[in-house]
Amino acid sequence: MKSGRRLQITAHATTHATTYADGFLRVISGQLLGPYSSRLTDRLLHFADSTPKHRLVAMRHRGGDWARISDVQAMRSGRSIAEYLIHCSASAERPVFILAVNNVQHLLLTLGAMLTGTLLIPFQRCTSP
Repeated sequence: MKSGRRLQITAHATTHATTYADGFLRVISGQLLGPYSSRLTDRLLHFADSTPKHRLVAMRHRGGDWARISDVQAMRSGRSIAEYLIHCSASAERPVFILAVNNVQHLLLTLGAMLTGTLLIPFQRCTSP
């Protein structure tokens, strides 16, 4: 590895790792993948129903207070945003562009887009050092 950091892999006993000449590392598990949801939002819906007070995300404001969003609050906000995106005719053909700031609002907009199947394209501002 070029960074000089050592990669340690802790894996299932039947895992097979191959390192190629170009540095590419391919790891294959011998353990079969268990059942999983067909949509990422299915798990959030599950936890919103089963553990409604569970905190999905928290973000500290400049004054030191925290904005805490539970699974239920995220689903409510995501559904409201999804309705708005539908109203605006956003879709895979009419994507939503967002200036990426990696905050709670970004997460909720992404969730709304996921719920509608709308393509969301985040842009990161380029800044000089």
